Amino acid sequence: MPLEFTVALDGQEPNPVLVDDPTPGVLDSKLGAAGTATCGCQPRAQGHLALRGKTPATQQAAIEDAILDAVLKENPGDL
Repeated sequence: MPLEFTVALDGQEPNPVLVDDPTPGVLDSKLGAAGTATCGCQPRAQGHLALRGKTPATQQAAIEDAILDAVLKENPGDL
């Protein structure tokens, strides 16, 4: 779900009546001046994984490694 937020521009408090989407340059400039920035990422649905049955604690590291390997294989360059 995308994040919706309002920021003050040029020292003026946001007014819902006058809200207009800022250009990326203006947004980056103003957030940079405040010591923050956007991540530039594209939000997507969170993945889930469930295991059936009992999993021995001794297998936890192997399972985590297998999941990481699968994610890296399917998403080269994203991490």
